[in-house]
Amino acid sequence: MTFIKGVKLLSKKELGETFSSPMIYIFTAIFSFLVGGVFYNNLSFIKEVTNVSIVNGALAPTFSAMNFMLMIFAPMITMGCFVKEKREHTLPLLKLSKIGDKEIFWGKYIALIVKGLFIILPSITFPIILSFSGFNDWAIVLINYIGIIGLFCCYLVVGAFASLLTRNYIIAIVLTFGILFSFLILASTGASINNEIVSQLLKYASLGQHTYYFARGAIVSYDLVYFASFIGFFSYVSVRLLGVRR
Repeated sequence: MTFIKGVKLLSKKELGETFSSPMIYIFTAIFSFLVGGVFYNNLSFIKEVTNVSIVNGALAPTFSAMNFMLMIFAPMITMGCFVKEKREHTLPLLKLSKIGDKEIFWGKYIALIVKGLFIILPSITFPIILSFSGFNDWAIVLINYIGIIGLFCCYLVVGAFASLLTRNYIIAIVLTFGILFSFLILASTGASINNEIVSQLLKYASLGQHTYYFARGAIVSYDLVYFASFIGFFSYVSVRLLGVRR
């Protein structure tokens, strides 16, 4: 079986199970409600302060809140990625099939990304609402979404990796939070180190350092390289871990 065919087959199976369950719709509703509340509060703030632009007063804080919420949601979305297979003893059956370790991981990971995009999708209504009042800077909206989706893909790959390490849903959530939080605080750790090279490396490795330019409507290559490297590292380790357990 080819790589693409194996990934497509497994992704389709995962998405079929996901969208036949009410949980994905509950997550989407909760996320939309929370983001909507933040957006409404930001709009109220703009009405009171006249010298703040829509981008700085409403969109930027809303996208920042979305990023934080997605970090909270990611462990709950990914906790069953491999834990469920282990608990139901279906992972060995997958490994005995013609689907390889790479296809198993990437099939599940792509399914997670599609779930994430489904949860994020309703938030596009908020910039559309602003367009009725004359807002038309869609480039900055698109760039912010690119940044958020890139970071969310990083959160999801960590969650998929963590679910490979345990058979317990709660432990998978805790591990994902722990790893993500560790990468988040690397910037503050780097700031306290006197060695300039080590300090810059730690800051670059921090997840929190890769939102600045996106929030200002700019795409820089070092952020894209970071996303690709981060996802590549955790996916490589996860595939190797699947191979060890074969």
